[in-house]
Amino acid sequence: MLPFYLLFIFLFMSSFCDSIPVKLEQKKILFCMVFFALALFAGLRYNFPDYKSYSDFFYLLNNKSVISSEGDLAIVANDKGYIYINKFIGLFSDNSILLFLVMAFLSVGINLSCYKKYTPYFFTAILFYYVHTYIGRELMQIRAGLACALCLYSIRYIVSKKIYHFLFVILLAATIHLAAITFLISYFLCNLKIGVKTLRYLILISLVIGVCMPLGQFLKSLPYMEGLDRIQNYSGWEGFNQTLGVFSNPTVLKQLIVSAVCLKYYDRLDKKVYAFRMLVTIYVFSLCWLVIWNDFGIIAARIATFFSIGEVLLIASFYQLLSSKKTYAVIIGLASFIFLTLNLVKGDLNYQLVFFS
Repeated sequence: MLPFYLLFIFLFMSSFCDSIPVKLEQKKILFCMVFFALALFAGLRYNFPDYKSYSDFFYLLNNKSVISSEGDLAIVANDKGYIYINKFIGLFSDNSILLFLVMAFLSVGINLSCYKKYTPYFFTAILFYYVHTYIGRELMQIRAGLACALCLYSIRYIVSKKIYHFLFVILLAATIHLAAITFLISYFLCNLKIGVKTLRYLILISLVIGVCMPLGQFLKSLPYMEGLDRIQNYSGWEGFNQTLGVFSNPTVLKQLIVSAVCLKYYDRLDKKVYAFRMLVTIYVFSLCWLVIWNDFGIIAARIATFFSIGEVLLIASFYQLLSSKKTYAVIIGLASFIFLTLNLVKGDLNYQLVFFS
């Protein structure tokens, strides 16, 4: 676990650049260092959860002699964009290391460029990204990682109301991970201009549904239906159909706290934070979805993760609420340390460099 904490220390120290005066050139250099550190850390890891599945998929696509049937390709998913990425990389190398490096540089690069554009407190956003979503996406679910990064990139087109640009980016993301197609809803949600009071009621109603009659069991009970087969297949897999819970789920509790702060200081933050209203709207949708589908784990988490992409930006925006930015930097550092430790212990994660595999 030591490599995780060493990288954490570097990112934590970097986050103080958001609370103390630092020259622009120095920030640019540090930003580049952070980018390469995160991209290489993800791209050069070995033997992580899902690593073998992605590696085998790459070899199956680029070495036809070991493909026995189309069923072999289902070990990851037959999303065309991801298949093309694998085949394109296979033109240059027959080693899956290059695949993980390319995916890491793309995902980390898009995410960090978005943080830099969307918030002046981007080093804080990067720190929280590292201890939470980076571990789950860039180190494990690399398809979801790149698809989520593209969804985050598309936020600018919701702001500028460029629907065709938005559609192009989301459809591209969906070719990498089909679940990204659900993010199309965000364009229309954000243009509804839902008020604070309505958002609060939606959270309350979702909590009641999630506790009393979550919807996952209903989906599991449906007979086989064409078009829902990919979802319904998960209901028979113990690792995917588990119940996440509501108030026993740390992710729900975290999102409730972040949502509560955002809604309490909504008017104040909306005047100062880029795309704040839109980020809050889709974040609340993520929370509501996670709660009402909590008894069907993979459906709840997989969709909710696309709509929670702005979480790190919202947390970074809380700098606007405190007079002492250094104090908030320390608070975020402590919270990030706790999240990192919980994620590492929960997943029993140990970092192994591919060169020593």
